[in-house]
Amino acid sequence: MAEQDPVNSDNHSEGSGVSIIIRHKVRLEYRARYEEWLTRIISAAAKFPGHNGVHILRPLPDKQEFEISVRFASEALAYSW
Repeated sequence: MAEQDPVNSDNHSEGSGVSIIIRHKVRLEYRARYEEWLTRIISAAAKFPGHNGVHILRPLPDKQEFEISVRFASEALAYSW
């Protein structure tokens, strides 16, 4: 169900950090359950040291793929998540 890319380093105006990119294909009939899970996982991620936020790209109504970017202050902190 999930495809997870390696941790990707990038630079932003606020400084360096890393993002973990997660892609899920979600069937339409499970989209509401998936959105509930997203709410819980975002709250859980926010409790980890170095967490700098989450960005979600939701699919168009007729598509299935969600993309979630979870940002951390460093590679070590991302891996500890």
